Amino acid sequence: MSEKQKKTEASAPIGEWHDGIYRMALRKPIPAHGEDISTLEIREPTGGDIISIGVIAVINDDGNMSFDMAKSARMLSRLSSVPVSSIERMAPNDLISATWIIAPFFIPN
Repeated sequence: MSEKQKKTEASAPIGEWHDGIYRMALRKPIPAHGEDISTLEIREPTGGDIISIGVIAVINDDGNMSFDMAKSARMLSRLSSVPVSSIERMAPNDLISATWIIAPFFIPN
């Protein structure tokens, strides 16, 4: 774990945004970088992230929102610095929850 991650972990509460980082407790740990992690640290996306990955959420003609989960997995991988293969191993509820955490960044004001 890097010094920056240690500082973030020490200061950022789980379950809310703090200094551009959201710490999400996982229901089921996932393997990443040779260890099992039980907390996913998600940073806010930048314009560059959106240009590279694309928009993960769209509002349909009926006003309902839908997600492109393949793009969401790639975006979560990029924002949390864990491999896509780790995101793919997330419990379904964790993956959906993480997608909703970043969804507001993809909805117009």
